Amino acid sequence: MKKISILGSTGSIGTQTLDVVRKNPDKFKVIAISANSSVDLLLEQIIEFKPKYVAVYNETSAKKLKERIPSNINIEVLNGKYKINAFNITESYKSEHYGDNMNEF
Repeated sequence: MKKISILGSTGSIGTQTLDVVRKNPDKFKVIAISANSSVDLLLEQIIEFKPKYVAVYNETSAKKLKERIPSNINIEVLNGKYKINAFNITESYKSEHYGDNMNEF
């Protein structure tokens, strides 16, 4: 199974990418998603795909999203440009160097 991060998951390319994931759940696992400020659509994506991380560039939107995530969903909400880049690089590195043996992290 390929683990992926989707930057801009609420945009046109991001939603199309999630359509591919939706049709191939045995091939892809969404680890992280990000957007600028689309709280409603991000919340829908979180509920459906249950990523480990969500990053929202806009701080106000990140706070709103965090308040609306159901308590039964375990996810880390990040905000700001640098944190978005950091989670993408970290997950890419782990996947490249450790593959499916990422339980150590």
